[in-house]
Amino acid sequence: MDTGLNIFFQADRKQVKKIILLLSLSALSLVCLTVYATTTITTTGCESLLIVKLAFWGPGVNQSVMEGWERDAENLWNGPRASQLYGECKCKLKFDFQMQIVANAAACPADAHCIEVKRVGPAGSHRPYVVPGGDIDRDFFDGPYDGRRTGQFSERTNGLTAAHEIGHLMGLPDEYFEFDANYTVHANGSITLHGAWITYPRREVADEVYGEKIRDILQRRVASGRIRRGISNFTHHDGLTPGASNNSIMGQEPGFAWVAEKYLIDKITGRRRVICPDRCCCGNGVFDAGKEECEKSATPTGCSETKPKCSEECKCEPLPTTSTMATTITMGGGIATGGGEGEVTGTGGASPSTTIKPKCMASSDCGKATVKRICKGSDVYEQKSTPTCNSPGTPQAECVAKLKDTLAEDCGEDYCVNGECVRTTTTTLPQPGGCCDCPAPLGCASGPLIDAGDCPVACNPYQGVFIDNAICSLVTGNCEPVQAAATTTTLRDYVPTTTLRTCEQRGYYGSQSSCQGACHSPSYCTYGEATRCWHCNQVTVECGQGLHISSNCDGQCDSGKGEQCILYQGGPCYYCYCGRPDLIVAYRYANIQMSASTQCQGEACTTQCSLSASVDIRIRNVGPSPAGSSTASVVINPGVGTTTQSISPLNSGGTSPTHSLSFSKSGTVSGSGPTACAQLSWWASSYTVTATADSASAVSECIESNNQNSGTVAPSS
Repeated sequence: MDTGLNIFFQADRKQVKKIILLLSLSALSLVCLTVYATTTITTTGCESLLIVKLAFWGPGVNQSVMEGWERDAENLWNGPRASQLYGECKCKLKFDFQMQIVANAAACPADAHCIEVKRVGPAGSHRPYVVPGGDIDRDFFDGPYDGRRTGQFSERTNGLTAAHEIGHLMGLPDEYFEFDANYTVHANGSITLHGAWITYPRREVADEVYGEKIRDILQRRVASGRIRRGISNFTHHDGLTPGASNNSIMGQEPGFAWVAEKYLIDKITGRRRVICPDRCCCGNGVFDAGKEECEKSATPTGCSETKPKCSEECKCEPLPTTSTMATTITMGGGIATGGGEGEVTGTGGASPSTTIKPKCMASSDCGKATVKRICKGSDVYEQKSTPTCNSPGTPQAECVAKLKDTLAEDCGEDYCVNGECVRTTTTTLPQPGGCCDCPAPLGCASGPLIDAGDCPVACNPYQGVFIDNAICSLVTGNCEPVQAAATTTTLRDYVPTTTLRTCEQRGYYGSQSSCQGACHSPSYCTYGEATRCWHCNQVTVECGQGLHISSNCDGQCDSGKGEQCILYQGGPCYYCYCGRPDLIVAYRYANIQMSASTQCQGEACTTQCSLSASVDIRIRNVGPSPAGSSTASVVINPGVGTTTQSISPLNSGGTSPTHSLSFSKSGTVSGSGPTACAQLSWWASSYTVTATADSASAVSECIESNNQNSGTVAPSS
């Protein structure tokens, strides 16, 4: 469930450079940008890139440890193909986990999850986690984890565990649960489950679905010998949530290979509506009816007999019916060769026969390979185009180009334009001044600004027109207007220049004060090194699922339960917080013994019926505040009775000692044996044992509905 949506504009230096090129040169088209705050999914064409940013601090982290987490987590989530596939058309999704080490928590960047790394030593233990804040058990959410997260690792956290925790940062919940179970294992291996309670991820009595899952877990552990037969026990266990895969990295089931299952990838993309468009089906090797006309490499391709050819664009086309080859005619006395297409030379009565000539017999028919320099991102690549003949010598033969890009030059902090690295310089141009607009063949004259009186000299022997506040552009060949101070982008070893617009013209701010004046909280200003401008990072907040935008929580807090409306994670959302204790029955075990003793005088018999029972209970305070003295009660039905027990004060998270409560019933009836005892109202084949915490309602609690713990017990004789 969504707990709120924070949308940030986050970009590092490389990304800002890419955005500048997108806007100024229209080199690429950004189709979709889905943002989790510190977790982003960017989609271009048929490929998506998911980035998670993490900052680590604390004594347990170093470069080697962090690099191991990054390597292992990326290998797991990207899988053996170095990327995952999603959607019916099998678009690519690549995971990039960007990690850094900072000095302390305050130094964590605003666009990175902030993780403390403990040092526990070789013999120490630590449970890694990421949470919205506060106690790990009480602040569990069933994803997505929207917003900036905190958490703890240790130097002993392995790469697979790091990959699991990063799964939470991509919106995935734990796929395991922990539970307490009260059960009896009979000699034949069957199990009677007296009661079960979920303790993680949330505290509640197990419903029917989880009850069956718990019974199955216990049964398998009995079969494996991990649980002995012929015992009654109350123990703590864990297992996979219903529907989870044994191999899921989010389930971490022991004994299995943990991987990024496909349904996890579908959850990540589906929850954020990352769409794989139909056009991406073309070229995936499978014919997808309704999404493409055909698939060239599939069998069958999907084309009909009238249009049997499948093109590179997955379009069905007819076969060619004519060719440029000469027409050969077989005649009675010899062979005559025709001239052009459809033209026949020769005489006689024979009918001409036409043979279709393939477009290429070999790749050499398609021309020579070429190499050119292009821009990819902000760097220069050499692109080699190798002509290749597909289906040579057949009617379907065609020439295609196979492209291979190789990095030629890393432009570093600069940019790439037209296959060359460029750098930014600032030149202050004098004023006043201008440019000579000279007649052909000179065009414009005088590169720097000149005075009007020098224009005739510059255009000699032609007469030119002086244009004020202009300069001769060697790119366009015209006099172009300039400002007093112009920012130019200069290509290395290349004369033409490109004039960049001001910060304001490009939608940014030239100073921090102007940015802060227009950028209102919770949005914030940052300085972009690549753009040399201030950016307003827009933050849109939506509060929901128990969170509220108003400071009174929309009146939803129950003052009778002590709930208060407070800021959630520092704002801007609010939630109802209950600071009271919360008492539950954490443990209940019942043993009921029954006996029947018969005495007869002649044909008249009487039977003495007896019942004795003991019930063990423990009370736990799962609330955030201490609980005062209270009373617990146990009721056995039908008709056995009620017994109470005083419970001492409990701190938050505290559990009482085990208390044993005793019961007894007896009665004499006419008749013989246990069947005669059935006349008594309290004699039964099974009993309901109900334990209640704070049965006298002495403690004011956050939740009053979770005090009872009930189960059915079969008596023994």
